[in-house]
Amino acid sequence: MTSLSPIAIPQSELRTLSQRKREAVVQAALSEFQSKGFQAASMDAISKAAEVSKRTVYNHFESKDALFEEIAGRLFKHSAKATEFDYHATKALAPQLRDFAHKELLMLSNRQHRELVRVMLAESIRSPELSERVMSRIEVMESSLEKWMKSACEDGRLRPVEANYAATMFLGLLKSNAFWPQLLARLDSPNAEQSEVIIEDAVQMFLGYFAT
Repeated sequence: MTSLSPIAIPQSELRTLSQRKREAVVQAALSEFQSKGFQAASMDAISKAAEVSKRTVYNHFESKDALFEEIAGRLFKHSAKATEFDYHATKALAPQLRDFAHKELLMLSNRQHRELVRVMLAESIRSPELSERVMSRIEVMESSLEKWMKSACEDGRLRPVEANYAATMFLGLLKSNAFWPQLLARLDSPNAEQSEVIIEDAVQMFLGYFAT
């Protein structure tokens, strides 16, 4: 089973038959969740799409919830990797935030990424308990943006603020125009010119309030 999913593990890293079968199950589950929704998807359909036995599916994942948690965890890791950047103490803050924002908007403009988020969001709303389990795994991971905020605060270049809060505020400025309308209203992603305006406004508004 071939997949172009952004959270797919490269074939070159799947060295054993068991690893390849496990990956086939994950990608089949993702496809089923996207096309039918989490509730309507079945382990029977997932095993058929993955071209493995139902027993093989359960050998790797004890339930649909476990598959959901696997996919959600991968989505977060993919997002973190795609937007990775470092803090530079001797470089102006604005260009550093612009660099991150360009990476963020590039990722957010990816249709497959949005479809993944749509599946995750829908099920998180339906099942708060499952959402809490997923978040408990994700919250132990610190994003590069949070690390950047923490370093900038420690250097006295930003007002004292909790790093996660500051990161969430900056992401909110970007996503309010370059993600949520596209996710919820299925609007087109901003073009290059619009993206530059969104990024520059977000950077200036954020630093206008938080920079020392």
